[in-house]
Amino acid sequence: MRKPFVTAHSGCMGTKMNSIAYLLKAIKLGVDIIEVDISITKDKIPVLYHDEYVDINGEKKRVKDLTYEELKQNLNDLLLLEEAFDYVSAEEVLINVDIKDCQEYEVIINEISKKYMSERVFITGCGSEVAQKIKKINPLIQVLLNAEKEKTKDIQKVCNIAVKNLYCGVNLDYRICSKEFVDFAHKRGLMVFVWTVDDIKAMREMIKKGVESITTNKVKELKEILIRV
Repeated sequence: MRKPFVTAHSGCMGTKMNSIAYLLKAIKLGVDIIEVDISITKDKIPVLYHDEYVDINGEKKRVKDLTYEELKQNLNDLLLLEEAFDYVSAEEVLINVDIKDCQEYEVIINEISKKYMSERVFITGCGSEVAQKIKKINPLIQVLLNAEKEKTKDIQKVCNIAVKNLYCGVNLDYRICSKEFVDFAHKRGLMVFVWTVDDIKAMREMIKKGVESITTNKVKELKEILIRV
């Protein structure tokens, strides 16, 4: 049985999401893939931040309406995507770039290309329209099609879209990932990535189904299970 990639979910093992501590912890644990959540500031700078909104002096403001400097004043540990790449560049680890604002994908792709990370990145978070545009800009970047619950009912359609547009696979919630879906995807030459699996029983089920990547907050537990597989 081929073992899946262990993908660290941002903030795994009790660390702060998208922080230096998280990146270093994931590297130390020896994960295969590190997930980072990418948002874009008003001045078009990609930063590691998960939510659409940020609390500024008790007032909620959208990240995309604030400049990097404005964000940095309120989030002292805010990381640039560029800085995250610098932390992991010397390590044997891949990066799952989960895009939170798909309208600004070009800024992110440019950063990936500039830092020579094109062949070490998986892009998730995008629908088919944006994913197609990413592949046209940089064919070296591996893109996964995000499959929503209603779309997985039509397994053939989801996989055909992914194959037609040269995506490397499909990314979906593990709770809607069936063995039928995995088997069909594999027949079409696609990988299957699932998120976010923190339940031990569910981890074993995903391994048996043959998925290529399991995203989890409980990295140690997943790695221990895989040792015994």
